[in-house]
Amino acid sequence: MRFGRKNKGRSANLAAVGHHPERVAPRQATDTLSCPLGDVMDISTSGVRIRCKSKPPFSEGAVTTIKFVFNGGKLPVSVQERWRKRRGFRGGHEIGLKFVNNPPNVMNAVESLVKFGFLCPDAVAGEAPKPKPDGKAKKKLRVSVDLPDYYAVLDIPPDADDKRVHTAYRQLARQYHPDANKDSGAQARFISICEAYKVLSDRDQRKSYDLRQAG
Repeated sequence: MRFGRKNKGRSANLAAVGHHPERVAPRQATDTLSCPLGDVMDISTSGVRIRCKSKPPFSEGAVTTIKFVFNGGKLPVSVQERWRKRRGFRGGHEIGLKFVNNPPNVMNAVESLVKFGFLCPDAVAGEAPKPKPDGKAKKKLRVSVDLPDYYAVLDIPPDADDKRVHTAYRQLARQYHPDANKDSGAQARFISICEAYKVLSDRDQRKSYDLRQAG
């Protein structure tokens, strides 16, 4: 992985890249990770920062899964959005995703990505990877984002208008609210319903979500 080429004038030294208040590990700038949401600005063993082309298609604080797609397979990693900020007048956003609730072998693989600049089957299996020659470490890695089917969560079709989205949300929220429903799975279902409504009731987020699901 080549580091720092997007950020000319910024040192590739880990300590020189700096920290966001939510990041507990040094960042490493990168230009070899691609993502359908936008540009991956940097990565560390605690999280990843992405500059999105439009408003992120999930609500603030959401927990989701990203996948590092590479020649040896896919590495699913659980992340939570910890912060977001708007960039300029064109509606772009920058978001910080923190790695959460991942098993040790997954985090070992992430650490190898940060340290060596590549992912390999050995790293995903939890074994220490061997450094590759520089010329082989520059292959593009794709970061895909798994998003729930928010339309299925609200039991509505993708072409549902705003009124139907709102009606479906109110009916389901009343049905699964933890104060009214004491079933063991009610709280988790209620959280999913609220998450789906936050995205589908926001015009920009819904547009971004639809484009992401279509592509």
